[in-house]
Amino acid sequence: MFFSGASFAAMTPYRAIVGVETLGLSNAAFGLIIALNVIGGLLISVLLGWLSDNVNDRRILALICAIGGALGFVLVWGLRTPVGYATAFCLLIPFGNALFSQSFSMSRAFYDREEPDRSQLMMSFLRTGFTLAWIGVPPLAGWLAASQSAYAVFGISAVAHVGCSIAIVLLWTDPRSKVGVPKGDNAPAERPKGAA
Repeated sequence: MFFSGASFAAMTPYRAIVGVETLGLSNAAFGLIIALNVIGGLLISVLLGWLSDNVNDRRILALICAIGGALGFVLVWGLRTPVGYATAFCLLIPFGNALFSQSFSMSRAFYDREEPDRSQLMMSFLRTGFTLAWIGVPPLAGWLAASQSAYAVFGISAVAHVGCSIAIVLLWTDPRSKVGVPKGDNAPAERPKGAA
């Protein structure tokens, strides 16, 4: 959750600077790209939300989101062209946008099943980790943007999403972390009694 927050805390203030001032996109073109990014994020979130209620392993969906976000940020950082920027924001970064909700819902399902008495507390810890990224990362991103270039913040975002990917892959070392609908069951697993 911290890496997910760090990724967008680093990049969000600089996406217009890179798109308009550095790459030379018109205000209209930049606005269209961001609008398509939001629409793409919405569609992907709805699709992944439906899939997460019907797959037997939500870790796969979270990993797809993390890798998609990483590829998008690498594309902006490495290619540095208007086409790369538009492709990243319209097709790949929307998956990164969906990572927060996928990670959060997967974590909630895990704690509701494994530690229902601590579920609320653990969700609070995860929210805190996400929030701390938004407090601590922007000053670092600002320093890098000022001392190097605004593209550097996309490097931070890419590294953060790689961190997310590694963290998700490490979940496969613990069989308990598998959350989803058991094979052969068409309905989502029933939540523990008393779970919100």
